[in-house]
Amino acid sequence: MVDVRRWVTPENQEIESLAVELGSPQTIYEYMRNIRYVPGFYLIKPVQVLHRQEGDCDEQAVLLCSLLRAIGEEAFVRVAAVPGSNLLHAWVVWKDPAYRTWRNLDPSGTVYFADLGYGETIPIRMLCDFNDHTVFDYGGLSSIGHVFRE
Repeated sequence: MVDVRRWVTPENQEIESLAVELGSPQTIYEYMRNIRYVPGFYLIKPVQVLHRQEGDCDEQAVLLCSLLRAIGEEAFVRVAAVPGSNLLHAWVVWKDPAYRTWRNLDPSGTVYFADLGYGETIPIRMLCDFNDHTVFDYGGLSSIGHVFRE
């Protein structure tokens, strides 16, 4: 089984430096709008997304989670599937300390699942949540190993 935790890299010097410079979750999320969505076939490291300024949904989610974790925020990459299809999507769930609630942050803005605040809802099957320390497997981690391998 692939250890997905290693993809979230808040300790990377470049990521940590940028996160501290940006300073807040809101500013970090605004910064992510500069990252262009480009479909990918294999995952690249968050620092590579930072250098290229482009990535697909999982790459952008892993970068956003890394930046948030670098400033001490509670955040996870969430991966879900649309039942009856092979479509996967990744975004970040972040614990908003002001409201003590979890918020969905979709940096790629490509596909919206489970009412992420954009109106339309699509039924999903959550596969897993993960960050650099923790993995919550909802019975789907084995099905995404091909995405999160080196």
